[in-house]
Amino acid sequence: MLMFKKNQGNGGFASLLLSHEDLKGKINLKAIDPSESAVNECKRRGINAELHDFITFESPNKYDAILFTLSLHHISPLDQAVKKAHLLLNNGGIVILDEFAREKMDLVTARFFYDIYDVLLECGVLTHVFKTHQHGHHGAQKQHSHHHHHHQHQPHETAQPHSHHQHEHHSSSSPSSSSPSQAPPKDLLERWHQPFLSHGLPSSEEIQSVLQNNFGEIKIT
Repeated sequence: MLMFKKNQGNGGFASLLLSHEDLKGKINLKAIDPSESAVNECKRRGINAELHDFITFESPNKYDAILFTLSLHHISPLDQAVKKAHLLLNNGGIVILDEFAREKMDLVTARFFYDIYDVLLECGVLTHVFKTHQHGHHGAQKQHSHHHHHHQHQPHETAQPHSHHQHEHHSSSSPSSSSPSQAPPKDLLERWHQPFLSHGLPSSEEIQSVLQNNFGEIKIT
């Protein structure tokens, strides 16, 4: 299994996977991250981790599963990232994504979120650089093919692919405000969407569309 995390992985989730009672001793996991500090933390936990950008990552090996943990939306061009994942998959392999479904946010949920968020911010528990990520799960299966996941939670997808390379990473964003020195919009839905839009991050619908174009069939759970 290949796992990609963007600039914020500390190896916690990888450790959970490797120690899970159903997976322990059964998976060979490699974690890659463009952040040296994240890679070092993973190594400190005993995880096989390497410093790599996903699109330029090269491997002599193919993988049965590729996992993007709140990271695919940061890779641009998105279509190039999905095609790269396809190239790294074994036939019958699956791509799994954990992503935000930011467009699903409603006013009631935004009030609940920011009531808690602002208290934690005021107490110093969180900061303005709190990473925004939408959660959901998608998956795509390869036979000459990919997968993805979301938070205002987007489900799991699985897909059988079609056969079918400049890139950049989007900077991380926060659903709270655009910058520490700038007051956030009073409209809570505008406040929620602003950082995503200002950083040009794709919606879950855009991610699903790219997956479908490359894999054909996608299953969301």
